[in-house]
Amino acid sequence: MFLPQRSLQTVTCLAILFFACFAMCQDFENRRAVTEHQLMHDKARAVQGLKRLMWLHHALGAVHTASSRDIPVPNARWDVQKRSQDPS
Repeated sequence: MFLPQRSLQTVTCLAILFFACFAMCQDFENRRAVTEHQLMHDKARAVQGLKRLMWLHHALGAVHTASSRDIPVPNARWDVQKRSQDPS
């Protein structure tokens, strides 16, 4: 029932090699998992930024800007006349 000494050494070396490879593979998966978590975090921040920009665009859509209000022509002429009359 017992294995010869040479076979026992071979099985032991193979088992150690298998567990070493298994441990290294687990380490690579953990690194990949950290990268995946970082990617998901960055994606969530990008989506949040996009939502914020869309909200801001919608909120500013109702704001009237100065370019939408035209300056009456008489006031513009008055400003030109006033500048020409300044002694400075």
